[in-house]
Amino acid sequence: MWFGHSVGAWLLVAFLPNSADPQILRPTPAPEDRLPACAACRMLADEFLRGLEKTQRSKYEGGDAAYERERGMRYEDSEVRLIEAQEAMCVENKKHSNQCRDLKEEHESLLEDWYNTRRKEDPKSLFTFLCVEQLLVCCQKGYFGFDCRPCAGGAELPCSGHGTCRGSGTRKGNGTCKCHSGYQGEICNQCSKGFYFNGTTNGCEACDQSCETCREWGPKGCVVCNEGYSHTQEWGCSDIDECLFADDSPCKGNTFCVNYDGGFHCLDCDRTCDGCYADGPESCIKCATGFVLAKGVCVLAKQINVQQTLTRWAVYLGLVVCTMIISKKSVTLCSLIGLCVAMYIGASEYTTGAWDDFNFQQFLRSFAG
Repeated sequence: MWFGHSVGAWLLVAFLPNSADPQILRPTPAPEDRLPACAACRMLADEFLRGLEKTQRSKYEGGDAAYERERGMRYEDSEVRLIEAQEAMCVENKKHSNQCRDLKEEHESLLEDWYNTRRKEDPKSLFTFLCVEQLLVCCQKGYFGFDCRPCAGGAELPCSGHGTCRGSGTRKGNGTCKCHSGYQGEICNQCSKGFYFNGTTNGCEACDQSCETCREWGPKGCVVCNEGYSHTQEWGCSDIDECLFADDSPCKGNTFCVNYDGGFHCLDCDRTCDGCYADGPESCIKCATGFVLAKGVCVLAKQINVQQTLTRWAVYLGLVVCTMIISKKSVTLCSLIGLCVAMYIGASEYTTGAWDDFNFQQFLRSFAG
């Protein structure tokens, strides 16, 4: 038995993958997000300029300085500085470090060419030299497409300065404008509906909320009023109070109208109401089923009945107590007064219509509940 278990365990281990193998345990790295051609080239140019900035010195140092002194060379123009600048590239760029290093190795000769020939003339010309002129992956800002044509509205001020040129600075896009809010037209030189041209700021600004279209700011500047507003000579576009006339209210059913600038809301009435003109049980036009009007407020009918009954019987109890007090002085007088009290209670209950239906136990239960 022991031998069978051993052989089985040995076979299981032999055919399972080796869990200690570092190739199996090592997690697969997530693929790096690679930048498009123009953005990647711009990154490469920026990294090289950053490397030059880090290696900028005022004396001979680094590399084979003795060799350079013998030949009268300055460090800032030396091969040593070029190498150190390249070594400083792509170090801080963690997100695209692999792509950056690949491009650095691929275009090392172009970087060296610019360093030796164009750098002194214009230290900021690396992007133009590398990405626009040599690799042909970018255009200057304000130009687009494979042959770097000017954007709509001109390369100096694309889209009149009020929009974004699609493809600007790249070899892609179609050069059309995506206008900013408030502008429209092929080159974004017109104000959109709901905006007007302000000559002081030289731009399009939003009309007053009461205007659909306008010529200047404010309700008096409206050309056409928005829905929910009407035009007057004195005030311009003013709010229409749709809730002003209760008989012609736009709210139907068990709701009431609340006005706001440019429109109105229909809100539900209080649960005690069957129709209302405002919120709360004191604003009911008619009380809902199961509720009665008491002192101008709709309340539960059961609650009113209990209160009225308690009031009546408190009066009755007071009369009975008075009769009992009088009985100690005169039995005859007490009998007469007692008879009058009994007749009063009977007449009161009869006139309220509750004499035949009155149930004392049910009354006590309703009071307790």
